[in-house]
Amino acid sequence: MHRTPELLGNQGNPRPMISTVKFIIQGIIALLKFPLHLMDDLTARRKSQVFETVGLDAIDPKLPILIYVHYSKSGVITEREVSTLQNAQNAGLQICLVLNLEKSQMADKSWSFRGQENSLEAQIIRKNIGWDLGAYRDAYFALKNLQKVNNQPIIFMNNSVIWFPEMIKNYFDKAIKVDADVIAGSISNQYRPHIQTFLFGALNPIGTAQIEQWLRTIKNWRLKRTVVSYGEMGTSRILLSKIKSETLSPHNLLMEIGLKKLHLSFVSKNNEIPYVVITRWLRNRNFMHEGVPQNPSHDYWLEMLESGFPGIKVDLIRNNPSDILDYEVVISKLLESGFDYDMISLLLSRNKSQSIVYKIRRSLKY
Repeated sequence: MHRTPELLGNQGNPRPMISTVKFIIQGIIALLKFPLHLMDDLTARRKSQVFETVGLDAIDPKLPILIYVHYSKSGVITEREVSTLQNAQNAGLQICLVLNLEKSQMADKSWSFRGQENSLEAQIIRKNIGWDLGAYRDAYFALKNLQKVNNQPIIFMNNSVIWFPEMIKNYFDKAIKVDADVIAGSISNQYRPHIQTFLFGALNPIGTAQIEQWLRTIKNWRLKRTVVSYGEMGTSRILLSKIKSETLSPHNLLMEIGLKKLHLSFVSKNNEIPYVVITRWLRNRNFMHEGVPQNPSHDYWLEMLESGFPGIKVDLIRNNPSDILDYEVVISKLLESGFDYDMISLLLSRNKSQSIVYKIRRSLKY
């Protein structure tokens, strides 16, 4: 006779044991991984990874510059990106396109981005070491060495965001006219306040000096954790310096919205704080001083979009790292905005675990 249900019943609920084992395994993995980012930082160097440059002479040192970093497994820049950059040009920005490539992509020369209608003449091709921050550093100093940097506005931007081309011109029209030294698309409060590096820039000599000082600290890190810990978090020094920084999506307003959202979730879950909020509090280094450790590009993506920010983070769609509750709304908003369904499906399918989470939420109507 099959007695498995009885045996399980006699043993009690196995879930606590499973949870404990899982917690121990995750702890061991965390300990094994912990030194890796320290070793990565100690062994990394600051050597430029530029492989080839094209058309940098076309850059006018008197006009604003947009340094745009592209990375993809295919190495191919999309039509949407081209449209985005052309709209940035219409806002008065010169484009320096940086292609971050793997060794195999560099060897077959398939990366060359030139076409009859292509007005993006200035290009930098580099080996993908140091991630986007390494690319920003290499592009900035390549332009500076050619005397193309002359204290004009310089914006840094990458393709970790799905950009809305039709919103870009208006956004940059406003951005380069802001009365500030440094501008950022978003400032995150996770761990400690820092600039989110998918979009930021310097608008005058004071801001340029601060960003250049930070870029000099960027190494050719290989691990994402090192890039975040030693690179992106380093922008907190810029915010702490005596300069004027500004976000076009008002940071204080977003923090207020975040507190209201937190309160609503607190009430709606029978006074149980969501697990993701608890883990952020534990990770934040100084919660009482810094406030709620929220990431605006994840938690307030819709508010940012409505305030004029022209894009949505790719990882918000690909894996929903912050476990936001309005995940389905993200997909709907993209579809409403004319995004191709196949493109969204591709992003979802690239992270199987989050696709499962998405399916579970739908089945539970969560």
